Amino acid sequence: MDNGESEAQRDERLRGLWGKLDTKKKGTLDLPALKHGLKQMNHPLQDADAMIRAMLDACDIDHDGKISYDEFVRFCKRTEKELWALFKTIDRDHDGNLDKSELSLAFERAGVAVSNARLDRFFTYIDKNHDGTIDFSEWRGMRTHRSTRASTTG
Repeated sequence: MDNGESEAQRDERLRGLWGKLDTKKKGTLDLPALKHGLKQMNHPLQDADAMIRAMLDACDIDHDGKISYDEFVRFCKRTEKELWALFKTIDRDHDGNLDKSELSLAFERAGVAVSNARLDRFFTYIDKNHDGTIDFSEWRGMRTHRSTRASTTG
């Protein structure tokens, strides 16, 4: 993946995220621990029990009802690869950033009608550095640290 992040940087970012989730430092997350970690992070999905259960099920490779750090990392790497592929598809001019016109076209191609006001809210929500574009770290952050609620409300 060529998203500007080295493997060491990715590993450090994932360790940091794991540390925020594994608040009791047990080395595994069951459903209550995952919910607690999300609550401690004030994650928008902290009360979305069905989504948290789905996340646990998707990460829990050995189906023991818990997520180990290794399972967490494998899940994150797989989903980030998928996010990178989607990002590259939307980035029509291949400049490494998404602008509003590229996002608008992506929604249109997906058959999703999005008003300009809604697109503006979605874009502003993701564009954390307010530079008028969305880079991959902001795009990835939409999944790991923020809710996509802004894309579905309004």
